[in-house]
Amino acid sequence: MKGQKLFSVLVVVVLVALSVRAGYGAENGETAVGQNVPEYFHTEGSDLVSDSTGQKKSFRGVNVTGLEYGSFFDNPYPGQLGTDYFLPRAEDFFNLKEAGANVVRVPIEWARLITGWKPTDPLPDSLDSQYLNLIDEVVRMSSSREIYVIFDLHDFLKYWEGKSAQVCVDSSALHQQLLARTWKILATRYRNEPAVLGYDIMNEPVRRETGESCGSCNWPEIAQSVVNAIRSVDTKHLIFVEGKNYSLAGNWSIENPAPFVTDTVTPPRIVYSPHIFLDANNDSRYDQADEAVEPIENWPYYVRDRFLPVFDWSRKYDVPIFLGELGVPCSLEWKAVLNHAFVSFLEPTQTSVLLWHYIDPVHCLIGPCPLNLAACPGNYQLQVLEQHPGGVYSTKSGPQVVPRESLIYGGGRLNPWDAGNGYWGDVRVNTDCVNGDCFLSVEFWKPNYDGVKFAHHYGVDTNWYVTLTFEIGFLPGGGSENFKVFTTSPNGDCRPGLNPEYPIYEERPTLQEFLPAGSAAWRKVEIPLTRIVDPSHPIINGIAFQNMGSVQKVFYLKNVMLEQLPVNRPFKSFLPLVLK
Repeated sequence: MKGQKLFSVLVVVVLVALSVRAGYGAENGETAVGQNVPEYFHTEGSDLVSDSTGQKKSFRGVNVTGLEYGSFFDNPYPGQLGTDYFLPRAEDFFNLKEAGANVVRVPIEWARLITGWKPTDPLPDSLDSQYLNLIDEVVRMSSSREIYVIFDLHDFLKYWEGKSAQVCVDSSALHQQLLARTWKILATRYRNEPAVLGYDIMNEPVRRETGESCGSCNWPEIAQSVVNAIRSVDTKHLIFVEGKNYSLAGNWSIENPAPFVTDTVTPPRIVYSPHIFLDANNDSRYDQADEAVEPIENWPYYVRDRFLPVFDWSRKYDVPIFLGELGVPCSLEWKAVLNHAFVSFLEPTQTSVLLWHYIDPVHCLIGPCPLNLAACPGNYQLQVLEQHPGGVYSTKSGPQVVPRESLIYGGGRLNPWDAGNGYWGDVRVNTDCVNGDCFLSVEFWKPNYDGVKFAHHYGVDTNWYVTLTFEIGFLPGGGSENFKVFTTSPNGDCRPGLNPEYPIYEERPTLQEFLPAGSAAWRKVEIPLTRIVDPSHPIINGIAFQNMGSVQKVFYLKNVMLEQLPVNRPFKSFLPLVLK
């Protein structure tokens, strides 16, 4: 009984201590609920640096979902806690700490913060206290495991007014003001909370799809207004800014040609946050045949072409990136892919990353949740995280780019290119294999200007390459002198129009210029990219062969690729590239 009484006294003391800690800075709507994470961070070039120690640090963790959950089209809105959205469990943070996580990103839902607000109302002066208490609890649970928290407004640059009722923030000045006001209030509450690493001001600003009104063309201006609002009350926390078109890393430099937000404090604390998924369609669903179990063939090309554009962009402008989402399904095969991404890109560059995602499996309301780490029996994704924890570092290098060439067509499935959607005129394109030797059969049924184009759905940065190479075969008497070769560059979502072609029609080189002499069945062609790529638009999304003759043509292609820069050559005029 004596021991039990002593234990009761200790519990009271601990609870009193926690209540005092939770009340720190609580006046004027502020709160500081964390306990064990003492540092704030700023940026120096592409590094995150501790204010207190001056040490560079990388962060590795997981998106802990639940508070943002609910189907906007099917469920009552804003929904009920425990039915439509969920508070993460304390054991989640224990499990993630055991796996080496030092940060979590917590998606939250905008309209739940301002429940009941209507467009006819004044801008709010406060946020929903019950929802804020849930966020406070997440900070407490996370910081008790010495894990930082990033708040993520998970709304795709839309505001949900009710069931199936959305407002496009990109075109609504009122909701742009509402977004800035929401973040100002939230930042006021947590400005003295060092357990919060920073604020991700909007998840995946949406791409404008055909027939839809929502987009993200005004996102740079909107993001700057949010940054200004936060900085009016909070000068200490990092601000995470995502890019246009769902913040996809593969087309990052197309949609976001240069850094577009300026911090108002010195040293700056702005971090850009792209997202990467490694499925064939680049939409995070992994719903192609067998894709939930094993990656598509030639997957190293997918990994390389998804990572390189935004890594090049970060190196070019010397600004930090922090991968806000990186997700793969649960299997040994996908574990190997994820580990390759860490070894080749994240580790050498000391890039911070958050895996997508972690939630109690019984609460996974949206589909089967194939990327849910908590539902993976083998803990494959968490095993990779444990092998590559973040932490303090002193040096870093460039990515280990493997493979060094970019495969356009290698036989069988195109990866990540697609000839099927990229031809015009009366042309037939077939994949043929003879005794295991696969090639692309291109048949032009009508002459004059018909062509075939290898089309890439977001573009390849040709800064990395010097030569287009392929093997070509002709039918006897087929001829080749009248084929021209050119490339196309993609336009971003906010730059409508036809893809620009290069060179112009009159200056396009002919295939004959590069075709080796001889009568071999297959002849290797090498075309310098300087002849077919516009130096002012180095990102290309297509390579085209155009029939200029007056007769029908048939030819065969295989091993079409962009060849890599020499190993010892620096990456253009950007920062020196260290390759191992």
